[in-house]
Amino acid sequence: MSGRSERENIGGLVTIRPSLVTTNVVAGGGYNGVYLDSASINIVYDRHSVGNALSCAAVSTAKLGLTADKTCKLIAKIQDCDTEDGEFADYAVGTEVTYDDSYDATQVLQSDAINLSGAKRYIKMLIKATLSNTATDTALTTGVLVFEPGDRW
Repeated sequence: MSGRSERENIGGLVTIRPSLVTTNVVAGGGYNGVYLDSASINIVYDRHSVGNALSCAAVSTAKLGLTADKTCKLIAKIQDCDTEDGEFADYAVGTEVTYDDSYDATQVLQSDAINLSGAKRYIKMLIKATLSNTATDTALTTGVLVFEPGDRW
């Protein structure tokens, strides 16, 4: 133990940041199977502003509307860049999870642990929902990053 109290507030140890605009993905629509990055509002984080974060959890969530025998695949990835408005490149890709129709009308949540020790200064999260149906099915998606700042230890 590092001498920290076992009763310390977890909110004092991590920093949670919204990372994606909530987007409704519709089967057969333009967002189906496409990584969404919220470029329209530019949700990019300077790792220095979150305590020189050395790791984070990329938390993806989706409210699913699936018809019988159809699925939704959900995956998140992190991109990084040296400058806030530069060309971002893939840094880490999470685990793709497939949800079947038993998750219809359900809010699903998945989390990927990301080691940021080799990441560049600026990072952003992207999410992709791929619906197997050609129409009607939906996935209302969003995500957050939960940073564990390196300078708090």
